[in-house]
Amino acid sequence: MTLEGVVHALRRIHRSLVPNGILFDLQPRGGPARVITGLGEIGSLDGREFFRDARATERLLAGLVREGLFAFEQEVAFRVESSFDSGEELVETARGFARTRISKRLAARVLRSPPPYRLSEPSSLRRYRALVTA
Repeated sequence: MTLEGVVHALRRIHRSLVPNGILFDLQPRGGPARVITGLGEIGSLDGREFFRDARATERLLAGLVREGLFAFEQEVAFRVESSFDSGEELVETARGFARTRISKRLAARVLRSPPPYRLSEPSSLRRYRALVTA
């Protein structure tokens, strides 16, 4: 979705919420997903493109807060931990992520590593309240 599409969607969400309704924003934040195997942490996914777009989206949402459409209320930070049955499954899943990639070198390391296989991704959940507008 384009950044203009994000703003349009957020404005439509605002119109669809009841006064004082809640908008939750769940996103990876704080860095790339760490790749962990039986050898420990062996690398990170390349999320530079994703995080560039995510920062732009955050700026757009902050603009809607300044406009008075939403009020920021709370943020909770945590890690999303994903487990995989095999190294192949982890690599295949990582290759399917939009705007994030796993390098060939890291994929090869995963496939040579013993279990367990995990991704650990810093994330946050932000809560916004829809404000009544004229």
